[in-house]
Amino acid sequence: MPIRNDLGLLEPIYQALAHDSYDSGGADITPTAWIDSPRIVQLKKAHKDEIEESVSKLAFSALGTGFHHVMEKSTGDDDGVVKEERIFWDHPSGPRTSGAPDIRILKDDGTWQVADYKVTSVYNAMFPQKPAWVQQLNSYAYLLKKAKDIEVSELFVLAMLRDWRSSDVGRPNYPEAPIVQMPIPLWEWEDIESFVDGRIALHQQASYSAFIGEELPLCTAEEMWERPEKFAVMKSASHKRASRLLDSMEEAIEWASDPTNGMDSKHVIEHRPGKRVRCKDWCEVAPFCNQYKAYLEQNNDDF
Repeated sequence: MPIRNDLGLLEPIYQALAHDSYDSGGADITPTAWIDSPRIVQLKKAHKDEIEESVSKLAFSALGTGFHHVMEKSTGDDDGVVKEERIFWDHPSGPRTSGAPDIRILKDDGTWQVADYKVTSVYNAMFPQKPAWVQQLNSYAYLLKKAKDIEVSELFVLAMLRDWRSSDVGRPNYPEAPIVQMPIPLWEWEDIESFVDGRIALHQQASYSAFIGEELPLCTAEEMWERPEKFAVMKSASHKRASRLLDSMEEAIEWASDPTNGMDSKHVIEHRPGKRVRCKDWCEVAPFCNQYKAYLEQNNDDF
């Protein structure tokens, strides 16, 4: 994928940021891919030579790479600690799968703890049930069980918080330090197996659709990070914060007209259009996606 030097960085610095050392080991699919949108994965394959990324969007990736490097070189290395081991398993339906947990640690009872390193925002540490993290870690448990007959009993995310501020400590749920260890729910084995097998099947179906030229499956609202439209009731036009967010104009009018809610004649109702955040700001294949193009046409918007 071409990386555009949109910041005019010095060449060695640009090359360092643009370098991608990721290697799936020749696997057909990995947890990172199977938890993602089948449409996006197929569009990336189809347009891999046309997708252009800008180096300005790689800064946080570089932070993540640096954090992984420090942890890989600094954590203990003994019989009870395994770091960055790539695990392979041939799924019965055909694809060769692989994944590389950042670290796993042997417990006294013979089971293993698995942890993944993340550089992320404080928001994700305050509300740690991020679905993609839960899915990824449970997918590692799946691979370890299938490929090595290893029993996983605990899952964690070790998160470095890039926007942490000491002055905010004391706010509700605010982390007390810029690095936090968050337990991740470990699903029942039947649920793990059902999830992974189901996701692999979805991606196989999408791959076949791409091969025969059929329409790809549509991205879900969750996969598009969709924010639905809202109607904000404001005390006045000068207020920046809504007193209440409602799903429709009718609900907003009804709520504002209730005298117990404290609105007077100065109140206003502001329409906040919905937004597909990933499509608009983060998806590399949005320019090639007919689902997003149709959405823009419907909403009289453009790229």
